[in-house]
Amino acid sequence: MKMTDLTLTPEEAKDMMDDCSPCGEGEPPKYPYGTAMYLPDEVLQKLGITELPAVGTKMLLTAEVFVTGISEREDQKEKHKSVDLQMSAASLTPVAAAEPDRSAGRPERMYPSMLSS
Repeated sequence: MKMTDLTLTPEEAKDMMDDCSPCGEGEPPKYPYGTAMYLPDEVLQKLGITELPAVGTKMLLTAEVFVTGISEREDQKEKHKSVDLQMSAASLTPVAAAEPDRSAGRPERMYPSMLSS
């Protein structure tokens, strides 16, 4: 599965700073609003995270989610759409320990049961 980089461009970050007057001070955001997650202790325990990773550690989150809400509204400038998601199952591993996806372009890995018959 291809991942999309959500990093804001400098122009997008500036626009976000301009739209939020209290945000006008300090450094511009690196990622869009709504893309951060908070995992409390009970969730970390369920995911098997016994030691906290260092700040800045890259991790791979794989999650099954279901849509809990949708919203669409329009103001004088533009239309806005959003989707609320609830994670129902997940795994979280350091990137170095995550197995890379080597199945791309290899049908025998993507569909082993179909090709073994």
